[in-house]
Amino acid sequence: MYKVFYNNSVIVVSEKLTKDELSLQTIQVLNKKEVSVFLDKFLTTEKSQDFYLYGYNTEELFEDLKSCFQFIEAAGGLVQNNLQEYLFINRFNIWDLPKGKMKKNELPEDAAVREVEEECGVSNLLITNNLPSTYHIYQSENTFVLKKTYWYSMFTEDRGELIPQLEEDITEAVWLDKKKSKTAIQSSYRSLKENFLPLFQD
Repeated sequence: MYKVFYNNSVIVVSEKLTKDELSLQTIQVLNKKEVSVFLDKFLTTEKSQDFYLYGYNTEELFEDLKSCFQFIEAAGGLVQNNLQEYLFINRFNIWDLPKGKMKKNELPEDAAVREVEEECGVSNLLITNNLPSTYHIYQSENTFVLKKTYWYSMFTEDRGELIPQLEEDITEAVWLDKKKSKTAIQSSYRSLKENFLPLFQD
């Protein structure tokens, strides 16, 4: 199953619905052309609505969907320190997790560590686990982009001053305790909220 987020809407691509997705509006497609027609309508409507897209093999269907966009890959981290605090950034007045585009031929793990270091000024990062990847669509000038972000759990004992990367429009880089982290995730992007909120539940 794939979940592709766009603003406050989501497209679920799967061959079988789970109980959580039974309320979605179902759209059957049989080929790439029909996927493209659906996306044209989906991306131009102002109404937030969730869809379940199905009709043929999930992997093939998702590849057809992906081919309708400029596709880029990014990587980032959910970083914890030895005080049980989590690293957050504030960009455009929205709480977010540090992440960024991968360089050519760069491994996702290397990109995730590099981006967290660059965006927050933190060092000595250790990847402790893989987290689910996210997919989201955004518009860049006149082009719609589909971004896959690889996520990793990370740990650091670095207690130095955090330095937000201002040139990336990051105005804050802060450590938040578990309760404040939960609040931050709840107010963040839907893709992050659905991916990471369970990690902050008691």
